[in-house]
Amino acid sequence: WRAQESHLPSDEIVPKAAVMVYMIMGRLLATGERLFQADEDVRCADIPMEGCHSIIAEFTEAEGLSIHAHRDDEWDNDFALAGEVIPEA
Repeated sequence: WRAQESHLPSDEIVPKAAVMVYMIMGRLLATGERLFQADEDVRCADIPMEGCHSIIAEFTEAEGLSIHAHRDDEWDNDFALAGEVIPEA
């Protein structure tokens, strides 16, 4: 988690899962395009249990979105880190 988070630009934050679900579904409904492929997972800022962050995964037509927790200390190259640009004040 920390290694991935350190790669974010200074003007970005990691969004919560609800924001990512809204963006994923909004993009699909508005354009018919998916933000991620079915085999791509993305980490979000939510901490559903100590030492874990939420993951949005497996966006398939048959099963929709899967949201679950994954341990921060386990590295998986399949996990991308979600980024959200911080709005200017």
